[in-house]
Amino acid sequence: MSSETPESVRSGAPAVLHKPPPLTAKILYSMILYAGKSLAALSRGLQGLKEVIWPPNVRPDLIKTYQCRPHLPVRIFLPASHDASSLHVHPVLFVIVGGGWFMGYNKEHDEWNRAFAHTQSTIVIGLDHSKAPRTPFPGPVHDIEALMLAALADETIPIDRSSHYTTNRVAILGFASGAAVMCVAGVLDLSITTEGKLENRYYKPALKPSKRGGKDSLGPVMPALCWGYVPYGVDLCNPLLSPGYADLSMLPAHVCLVGAELDFLAHEAWRLACRLSREGAGVDHGTPDPGSRETQWRIVGQEQVHSGNPLRGLGEGVADERFAFEEHWQGGGVKWLLVPDVLHGFDNRFYREMDTHREDIRDAEVKTEAYMRELGTWLRERVWRL
Repeated sequence: MSSETPESVRSGAPAVLHKPPPLTAKILYSMILYAGKSLAALSRGLQGLKEVIWPPNVRPDLIKTYQCRPHLPVRIFLPASHDASSLHVHPVLFVIVGGGWFMGYNKEHDEWNRAFAHTQSTIVIGLDHSKAPRTPFPGPVHDIEALMLAALADETIPIDRSSHYTTNRVAILGFASGAAVMCVAGVLDLSITTEGKLENRYYKPALKPSKRGGKDSLGPVMPALCWGYVPYGVDLCNPLLSPGYADLSMLPAHVCLVGAELDFLAHEAWRLACRLSREGAGVDHGTPDPGSRETQWRIVGQEQVHSGNPLRGLGEGVADERFAFEEHWQGGGVKWLLVPDVLHGFDNRFYREMDTHREDIRDAEVKTEAYMRELGTWLRERVWRL
């Protein structure tokens, strides 16, 4: 796997190169990154002490290391229905850690991984990668590739490896910077500045204090994360770095994209979903444009606060393609799902518990369960055809 720019939808267009910022910005970015790393390490240490006293009930069934990356253990969650004495095998979902390439730790997704494994009868394998700035792009991508191949080759894990199916029983999910095949609140386009992206989401004063206001929590740190992860001179439109520029033929046959409405990263996922629908199924759900003068295409979601069911736009008679659509073509398909009125990280317990409003925490939990069911149904019925 090379860091050179593969063929993409921008073929023939000039490269958008990552350029060095001013010295003052470099100093500021360094302070942000290492302060973040220190706080994350402290938080993990305190969490570890807490778990010694009150062991969590979401621990993985197995923790393995592989010779290819011995410093990066993988966390393996088996379905509740699994019988170790039988030869029964299960489909597998690889989950790639988020954290802006710097601070994520695959243990942070244990709650989500355990819930998905139990409710969807699927093996879930949590993957980690080396962290920037010591390991910049494309190092973490190579780590994930090596660990996936090692786990798939490990016959002690009861993965369904049958070759007689028309599609294999393997899927990949990435949170935030780990966004890959099934993308949840993913970083898909690094060619657009953070300042520009902040204009592509709504800010809703009618929501509870923890969600309203004119600022995005990722806004102040995103430039620092990109600066520390991407080497100078790299094309920011490289599909290996910004999957939003990947040609349809470069992507898996089935792609699902999930966005959080109050997250400035949601717009780039919406753009990719609409493009794949046009190119794959010939169905036009519009052309979102981060620089459009028309609000409906420049900003993802809706200005009004959502009410009713946890998810919007699902079911007969309630379609709303801004929030949900699904298209299929011969051998492939795309699914778009925008979770209303939630912030980046709403589905991660560590981020949720930073909220002091119990009502908002419960709202995030309910919506996490709802989109998890929707993803599981899509995987099992549409992709794996179980």
